[in-house]
Amino acid sequence: MLVRIKNTTDTFEIVDAITYEMAVDLYKRDYDPESILVIWEEMARVYNDFL
Repeated sequence: MLVRIKNTTDTFEIVDAITYEMAVDLYKRDYDPESILVIWEEMARVYNDFL
């Protein structure tokens, strides 16, 4: 899961300024981090396709 978080933060850090460490902390606090990560992965995929 940490690799997946790293991939999404690498994609969006320039847009939202959330670092990998910050993202890991936020996912630790989330009730269902897997489902949220799936959404972010899909957004990263679409964003990268657009670019």
